[in-house]
Amino acid sequence: MNKLILAIAGILLPAIVVSAQISNFEVSHIYKTANSVYRIHTDDNHPVTDMLDVSHDSIGLYTTVDIAIQWPTRFGDHDITALQDTLLSRAFDVAPGTPVDLAIKQELARPIGYGEDELTVATYAQLDADTLRRRVVYNRSVNLSTIGFCEKYIVYRCNHIEDRELWHPNLFRHFINYDMKTNRVIEFNDIFLPDHEQQLLEIITQRLLDKYYAVSLEELQKKSDIFADNIYVSREIYLTGDEVVFHYDPYEIGPWSIGEIDIHVPTHLLSDLLTPYARALFY
Repeated sequence: MNKLILAIAGILLPAIVVSAQISNFEVSHIYKTANSVYRIHTDDNHPVTDMLDVSHDSIGLYTTVDIAIQWPTRFGDHDITALQDTLLSRAFDVAPGTPVDLAIKQELARPIGYGEDELTVATYAQLDADTLRRRVVYNRSVNLSTIGFCEKYIVYRCNHIEDRELWHPNLFRHFINYDMKTNRVIEFNDIFLPDHEQQLLEIITQRLLDKYYAVSLEELQKKSDIFADNIYVSREIYLTGDEVVFHYDPYEIGPWSIGEIDIHVPTHLLSDLLTPYARALFY
């Protein structure tokens, strides 16, 4: 039999002939995790003792660092040095060529309070066994992982979180878009033509209005608490199959209470603003 016949609700239909090639592209990652714990030796003038109105000997104050990264080791037969250097720069602010394990160890040695307080190395067991009346833990964490990929590019997200427990935690995200075919990190200026800041701002603003069903900036601010006067074109972007996503950390265009904001803009709304390189990525 040369043709398959598909029967649906009594109707005979010829099966669709699929003409496609499946591409296999081998990608390898190593998952690296590490943490460190330090005891902060306080005095009665420390901000925590002042805030809690207690003496230093009634406070168990610790500072910790937690790191978890998805480290790329192979992308087919491509040279991924540029990607690795960019990931380390965004995650740990180190110079190109720094070995990844050295970058992690350097980060573990710089907890919240480093350079300001007297610190001694501790363990999680000591922290858990601390029987002081009040225990306060500072934490800084770095997390790096992939969030999406397609035939042409892969996207990484790097999270930095600083939590001082008695204050709102601070969240900072960075995105790395990497062209797997040309071995290049995709930057903002690779995507957008120059001198189109105002057009981009108008598109982002309209997407915000649509998101919150508002017809004016005044209504947007009332409905969402977004700082209407602070809206700008974020350079922190990431790509999906048919969108460019503009990312804003808490406090950038809105209060901490509404958290981070991602503005998804379909590429068809940006078609006149895209570089030839970006058009080849999306179309």
